[in-house]
Amino acid sequence: MRYLPLLAAMLLLPAAAVAQPAAATQAAEASPTTMDEDMTVLAERAVRVTAANGVTLDYSPESIELVEQRLGKLHDAFRKLQDEPSGKLASPSDYEIRLMSLTYGAYIAEVLKRKHGEGTWSYESRLYAGQEVPTFHVGANRIEMWPQIKVEKRLRSGPEDNVWHYFQLTLQKLGAK
Repeated sequence: MRYLPLLAAMLLLPAAAVAQPAAATQAAEASPTTMDEDMTVLAERAVRVTAANGVTLDYSPESIELVEQRLGKLHDAFRKLQDEPSGKLASPSDYEIRLMSLTYGAYIAEVLKRKHGEGTWSYESRLYAGQEVPTFHVGANRIEMWPQIKVEKRLRSGPEDNVWHYFQLTLQKLGAK
């Protein structure tokens, strides 16, 4: 239980530290009309939550390095929780990890969209047969990607699933510098 404050500070659950700062943002979160708008709202949440932990995300390609650092700290904290005798009770749930993954995945996609001027989200079942998965399409060739899945792997597995490297590879596929 001694890690509960640490966990609460890191999770993307509604809390006073990450409360919505403006009525316009609250209205946008209350009634987004498209999946793209939903994902933009999640990207904004990543910015707010990360700012509450002292790190500024500015939607620049370089900010993905900060996301990687943040995910590394979360992964390490989750590992410490799992190693505690009561870790099973204090560790984040699959739902919480997926929420964090979708939030930071949406941020990565938003950075790509802002850099390339286009990008859309849809539900597709190509990745897992019969299961619709949020899929981001970016670039002139409409490259399909699943940044939220990469983020989840990073949180669960560790540095071998580095999102900064993933982002760099994506930029290479898009022909960017």
